[in-house]
Amino acid sequence: MKASSVGLSVALVSGTCLLLACSSSDPGNPQCGGAAGSASGYLSVTGTLDAASGKLIDGVLAVSRDAYITATLSGGTFDLSLPKGSVNLLIFLNGSQVVGLLKANVATDLDCLPIWGDANCLDLGTIALNTDTKEATGTVTQGDLLAALGLNLPLAERLGAMDNEMLVLSSLDVDRDGLLDGPEVTTHFDFAIRYQFDAGSFASILDNWGGKDNVSPKGYTFNFWADREPSGAYVPWNSATMHSPQDINGSNDTEQCALQEGYNDAATGLWFFCDWTATNPVAAPMGSYAVLAGSKTFTFQNVASIAPNASADDVYVPFVKLSTDGGGQVTELDWQWWRRTNGVWVAATDDELIALIGETYVTIGSADNLWLPFPLGSPNGPYPPPWRPSATGSLTVPTGGWPPGMTFVPASLSISYETTFGQLYEIDWR
Repeated sequence: MKASSVGLSVALVSGTCLLLACSSSDPGNPQCGGAAGSASGYLSVTGTLDAASGKLIDGVLAVSRDAYITATLSGGTFDLSLPKGSVNLLIFLNGSQVVGLLKANVATDLDCLPIWGDANCLDLGTIALNTDTKEATGTVTQGDLLAALGLNLPLAERLGAMDNEMLVLSSLDVDRDGLLDGPEVTTHFDFAIRYQFDAGSFASILDNWGGKDNVSPKGYTFNFWADREPSGAYVPWNSATMHSPQDINGSNDTEQCALQEGYNDAATGLWFFCDWTATNPVAAPMGSYAVLAGSKTFTFQNVASIAPNASADDVYVPFVKLSTDGGGQVTELDWQWWRRTNGVWVAATDDELIALIGETYVTIGSADNLWLPFPLGSPNGPYPPPWRPSATGSLTVPTGGWPPGMTFVPASLSISYETTFGQLYEIDWR
């Protein structure tokens, strides 16, 4: 996923087993005691289709944000080698048609397979497909599944609450040319919802901790990318429109408000509802979205998010304090990450943030929207690549205050992050 913000992240959490339940055993898989275990960097995921599903399903695909992996399927049994550290959606096919998605665990509402343990094999058991809901489930027990994936129960529940964001990856033929977009050599497409939240005034965080109850949704926007031009005729991107499953701000059709070619190595980037102007309803409608440009239609199914309400429940929010030198320059940033569920604030853990939060950016702005990334003092220079956040921490400006030379008077702070599943959330103090 390509981030639409610029800046720097707040901290790096080292280590890979903070999440876990790390286990070298292979529970629940009778095949894992022998040669079936894959190389140490991969998890072998197997399953056997029941009789009815076996008559319909002729292909199994694992889709992550980085790759498509095709399973071997023989005699109704499939086998996939999935990289450890990846998060995958399992898709069941009939030809090129999606006929089902794996519901990894019903009790935790876990749709994906996040592979963070050190087990070598996972047997999902017998796979049954509900052709009405297109939901496929296995007979593996919850305990065996979570142990093999390297998850504890609270973390699995948090993942299950958010991983609906990943279901859009089941849109395998966005441009409707009869080819799967990932393996084909033409174009790959991406679509994401971006939410913005107001966390209070900038003055409220100067040499003080901002109040948690100041957070409220401001609005959202939509981003579409094509990494190369689709095959065929010229596409009039400048007149593109987006059709939503329900009305947004009173209409379910809206024109693109910004077009950028060559954006983040993509041939085309489109924005709808610029400046976070989509506000009604509070959360973006879930369902099927279509981007229409001339004779081309690009369809994204199963678009979903955690659907924040007016209280911003279940959104991870950093509460911050900016220390200053008395002359207006920022000398230190302190933070604590929290989330609110059913009106109650709960401190986030490092486990949660490693699992759920990806690239995180911090920028300081002026009153007239001049922005600079907050410095990390990395050996790579003042603007290193984004890092991953820790639950609490502080960051001191390495030399002097920020911005350097008092280029402008700080008047706003923005912290934005991408979730593991591809959505972007921005929290602002202005």
